Order: sequence, then C-alpha cells, then structure tokens
Amino acid sequence: MLIGDFNALLNEDEKQGGSTKNNCTFPLFQQFCFDYSLKDIGFQGPKFTWNRGSLFECLDHALCNYQWDNLVLNLTIYHIHKIKFDHHPLAIRFVLRHFRFLSSWLSHSDFGRFVNETWSNGEHLEGSVMSFVVAVKN
Repeated sequence: MLIGDFNALLNEDEKQGGSTKNNCTFPLFQQFCFDYSLKDIGFQGPKFTWNRGSLFECLDHALCNYQWDNLVLNLTIYHIHKIKFDHHPLAIRFVLRHFRFLSSWLSHSDFGRFVNETWSNGEHLEGSVMSFVVAVKN
C-alpha cells in the first residue's frame, strides 16, 4: 500500500479552478498505477486535499495492489480537515483478515506441491506467506 502526497492527479475531476492546460500528470500517474497494478482506494472527507487561492486539487492518494486488498477488511481512508499545513492529512483505518491454517490440508495429496509452487517465488517470508494466503483463498 502506498499512501501520501503524490503531487499528481489521477483524473480531471480531482481539480477545480486554475488552468486546464497543465494536466499532464494524468497519463503519467495513471500509467504508474497500471504498471504496478495499483488501485485508488478512495476516501471519506473533503474531496480536495490541497488548495492555493481558488485552485483545489486532490494530490494525496492511497493506493494498493490486489494482495493488500485481499488482506484487509473494512479499509477506509479519511481526508482529515487541515489545521496548519497546506495539505489535508490522511488517516487509514483497517482490519486484517484472519487466516487460519487447517490441519486437514496436510492430508491432501497435492498440498506439498501447492506449498512449493506458492512459496518458491524468491520473496521474503512475509511475501511468501502473503502469496500462500492469497493462493489458498482462490
């Protein structure tokens, strides 16, 4: 999951006021999200996270990939009202899904092969566990 000030817009409805000529960040940021299979999680609170005069933009985003999306429940991003800084702070609230290992899996004839296929991807332990959990749920 990536969360923070990207100083970029994902689409034109994330901007109000100002010039419409300087919207070159849309395709670049969209391509970045596409290349890394990231989706915008959405938010609650004020639509725009930054403003200067009559220009309002949503420059702050929370992005996640499908593994993160499968791992959490009740994911909510809040745009909190700004107090001192020029950006609205972002807050995240989520609950991790519980994963339970079932001992009966050990008696399945393909379980060893399944573990080897999902575990042998060269990732760190956390990544291997995540790959295994996602594969088991599918």
